[in-house]
Amino acid sequence: MVGKNKYKLMMSVLRNFFPFLYMSIKPTIAKIEPTNMCNSRCPLCPSWHVKEKGSMSLTNFMKVLDNLGDIKEVGLFLHG
Repeated sequence: MVGKNKYKLMMSVLRNFFPFLYMSIKPTIAKIEPTNMCNSRCPLCPSWHVKEKGSMSLTNFMKVLDNLGDIKEVGLFLHG
């Protein structure tokens, strides 16, 4: 019983001094990369080293958008 009381006290102190650790923060922005195909060979970009190249189908893209939930902003992430 003493162990539980010490734990509760410790958690209470932590919540009071570090409230940001206990917030439930949800993302508001999503970045989607619909394709990894790029003709550029920028030296700092890893995308041209990827062996499997491809594009997301429109059906999959729509499924991703439908499942984003409370996202307020969607950005397309493209290389090149």
